[in-house]
Amino acid sequence: MNAVWEAGEVRRRKPDRLGLAVATDRGVVAPVLAEVERLPLVQLVTRRAELAGKARQSRLTFADLEGGGGTLTTLGCTASTVLKVSSAPDRASCLPLENCATGLGLKDASLVVRPTVILNLSVDHRVADGATAAIFLETDRRAHRNPGSLE
Repeated sequence: MNAVWEAGEVRRRKPDRLGLAVATDRGVVAPVLAEVERLPLVQLVTRRAELAGKARQSRLTFADLEGGGGTLTTLGCTASTVLKVSSAPDRASCLPLENCATGLGLKDASLVVRPTVILNLSVDHRVADGATAAIFLETDRRAHRNPGSLE
């Protein structure tokens, strides 16, 4: 999932670089957050805020935009609940995190009300197929339910 289609072939990206979609007055851009696997959560949040600020002030450099294999986006505080997107030409995937809503789920064989987030992964099929995308989404789901499980 961390590769792109480039010059007629699949090329792997550095494993720790993720594009983050940022809405600006000039449209959406996706600066790349580096070292996502190595940085503590507090530093990731700080770095994300710095990149978003640079994007909104039109101060991103080419280096800020290069090298991401995929893009993460969210609807933020909008009233919308569903976002269907395609991946950008230089990214293999885009994962919109749709608004959290109240939904029904199972817990210990009982129906319960709980927060629910819909994930809608768009994938460049020249890079990854549906089975790979499904495994990626399942891994992401497990990580959100139990963040310590993937360490």
